Amino acid sequence: MRNYAASDVMIAWFGLLRLEDGLAQGTFVQESRANPQWIQKPDGMGEVVQMYHPNTHGFLTLNFDRETRQHLQLITLANADIATRSIVGPMFITDKNTNAVQLYNKARISVKPNYLAGSGPSVVPWVFIFSQSIGQVFGANDNVVGS
Repeated sequence: MRNYAASDVMIAWFGLLRLEDGLAQGTFVQESRANPQWIQKPDGMGEVVQMYHPNTHGFLTLNFDRETRQHLQLITLANADIATRSIVGPMFITDKNTNAVQLYNKARISVKPNYLAGSGPSVVPWVFIFSQSIGQVFGANDNVVGS
């Protein structure tokens, strides 16, 4: 599971939709995997067998201020996905401190938040699902000597 401080990241969904400016101050971007990378099972002979689980799908939670443009855009996209079942694409999270990029393939909104009106909570969690997490992809020049 990864946590990124909202102020330390850039987030692009579909390569065009920038989400970081709508994140609630003091919150974190949180990734959680659906399955552990390794599991253990007894082998019936008193030993334990460790098995690798290569599936890296899971969930990504982003907390948005309710009054932001990004939150309103996500509501529109969630409604469009309900109607078309087609709002899915890559999401990139770039750590501003290291320039490391985390790629989430086939990211889509998992659950549209409940309707809020009046003086409800100001922070709204949006949960995305993804089919694969490809971690710590660095920029093209990050491994060049002298860069």
